[in-house]
Amino acid sequence: MPILATPFPINNGFAPPAPKMIGNEVTLYASKDGENIIDKGYNLNAVVYTCLNHIQKMFGKIPFYVVEINPDEKKTFAESQRLIKLLHDPRAIAEAKRMRKKSLDGIIEDNNLAKFLNRPNRNQTGVAYRQMLVGYKKLTGEGNGWLNRGVDEMGNQATDRAPLEMFVIPKYILQLIGNGFDPWEILKYQITLVAGQHINVPKENIQMWIENNFKFVSTTLDHLRGQPPLEAALLQIQGLNEGAIREIKESVNGGANGLLFRKDAKEMPKDPGTVSWMREQINNAVNGKDVAGAIAWMAGEWGYLPFGKTSQELQRVELSARATDDICNVLGVPPGLLKANQTYENANSYFRQFIYQTIAPEAYGLRDLWNNTLLDMFGMDREKYAIDCDILSLPELAEDMKNQVSAVQNADWLSKNEKRIATGYEPIEDGDYDLVPKDSAPIEIPALDDFAED
Repeated sequence: MPILATPFPINNGFAPPAPKMIGNEVTLYASKDGENIIDKGYNLNAVVYTCLNHIQKMFGKIPFYVVEINPDEKKTFAESQRLIKLLHDPRAIAEAKRMRKKSLDGIIEDNNLAKFLNRPNRNQTGVAYRQMLVGYKKLTGEGNGWLNRGVDEMGNQATDRAPLEMFVIPKYILQLIGNGFDPWEILKYQITLVAGQHINVPKENIQMWIENNFKFVSTTLDHLRGQPPLEAALLQIQGLNEGAIREIKESVNGGANGLLFRKDAKEMPKDPGTVSWMREQINNAVNGKDVAGAIAWMAGEWGYLPFGKTSQELQRVELSARATDDICNVLGVPPGLLKANQTYENANSYFRQFIYQTIAPEAYGLRDLWNNTLLDMFGMDREKYAIDCDILSLPELAEDMKNQVSAVQNADWLSKNEKRIATGYEPIEDGDYDLVPKDSAPIEIPALDDFAED
């Protein structure tokens, strides 16, 4: 079966919007469907790059696979999928883990869909594809996938076959084509390549994984597209970039820390020889490592003006720290992860918070999207099979399970099965009764050993 040429972004082909101006003739970064955030943010800003790096690497650790559901436990599996989203509650996590084990017949590996998830296209592994997909989603608001399903007998893009490949398509080269009167209907998609070349793509062959967008525009269908999260922090990105440029200029150019001047300059000759003599006198008596820490003395009437730092310059560090926190919060990355001076315990706490609030919701969103599309494309019954991801396999969450085990280990008031369920295991036969240690019995109750025969 022939494979279509891969649409790969080279140029967006659109004229940039007019730049915005703010007071004192400062030109603001223009929004261009997330493309500018890539150019000015990810490619130029260390904070944005670091945050995206954290998101992509953590997201890539999560395994995705195809599972087979026990026919008698379909409701149990559905309930486990709901409970697993409550990562902040250890009891819900343990119950979801137990229900998931009970409802699954196993993981399927020798299957076309499973192989497709492990190798979605000729250039990327499944991990690399998912990392790029979530990266585009957080940067541009859309993680779009183009499904190459080959061509039909007429030479057109097929829409009724299992995908051969799946590629990430950036937002700024993908257009939505509507019918002109229904603001919710998408007739097809259009990919714009270099030199204005357009490729029409059937709507069945594009998957859009988007951020929420609250701007309703019926003409351009903007409300069906994703809002780039970092557009809310565009000013902070620009502020950090401009501050870094200014720091570089100050470091390269140096500049004087103060001004040394002659009070009797009007009475002094202005010939080059006098100017050279004054410069030599300053260098010998003030500048240079030979006089470091010494008291300089020069003949004549001299004055000095210290430049120092203005109040605005002194606030630069504080403003940069505030902008860094804002960018981290917009992307859902705890600002503490970017701090160098933190303890090991704090770092683990930040990573768990990061997984709970950002990584897990993104993973579950992609899982649900693929369950609603890829299963049907590969002809798999949703009642029997599912695409699943295992958040609990992340080593950063091992501490939570360890704490849960410790919490119930010495709880004598719990039965063996209650302890097993609380730590994610199935109950066992004869495990519902309470086991009371002999040392915990009331003193007036004799121990069984006292009645034992010699």
